[in-house]
Amino acid sequence: MFATEEDGVTPRYPDPGGKDLLGRIQARDLLNVTMFGSDANWTVGGVKRTLLLMVQAMLELDFTDTQVCRVLGGTARELLFNV
Repeated sequence: MFATEEDGVTPRYPDPGGKDLLGRIQARDLLNVTMFGSDANWTVGGVKRTLLLMVQAMLELDFTDTQVCRVLGGTARELLFNV
């Protein structure tokens, strides 16, 4: 959703649509089943760039701190570790 070239700004795809998709997830109240994941580890700093773009989009969409934390770690902890 947030793939960029190594400059961290130029979208890798013509329209990654990450912010739009996050807005749809939020509108449908699906945050409790949404988690962050990335395959951007193929380049130095790739996961960091992707994470920052995703967090920026969530803040622009007025996600609460609780919602951001849920997407970034809560869902995965619950799903994978039953915590």
